[in-house]
Amino acid sequence: MKLFQKIGIGVCIVGMIIAGIMFWLFQTESKEIQKISLQDIDMSQLRDGSYHGVYKTTLIEVEVKVMTKDCKIKEIDILKHNNGLGKDAEVIVEDMIKLNSDKVDTISGATYSSLVIQKAVNVALVKGMGKYE
Repeated sequence: MKLFQKIGIGVCIVGMIIAGIMFWLFQTESKEIQKISLQDIDMSQLRDGSYHGVYKTTLIEVEVKVMTKDCKIKEIDILKHNNGLGKDAEVIVEDMIKLNSDKVDTISGATYSSLVIQKAVNVALVKGMGKYE
């Protein structure tokens, strides 16, 4: 067998292995995203303060700081957002502040990151109610 044929076969094999790993990662991520659930937040129970929330899946990690005052979300800082193509999801916090809720529509094209950001904010708000997951 010629050298170029061997190289071509090797490249194809490596490509198939990489494709298999990527498929497995995306399948795993999809299953983790489907399991995300947000706890109900009673905004009247929300204490003034600054609360930290973290949530991560196989491919996405989010860390937020949520500031609350007078039973309202005043500010949400995204401290960390490790993502693939989900950077656009970060604008979701504007809707959360405007609507005073973590349950807002996801950002089209960045749905998975949107959901992980929502969950991290939800974790912080649960702490703001004096409850812990």
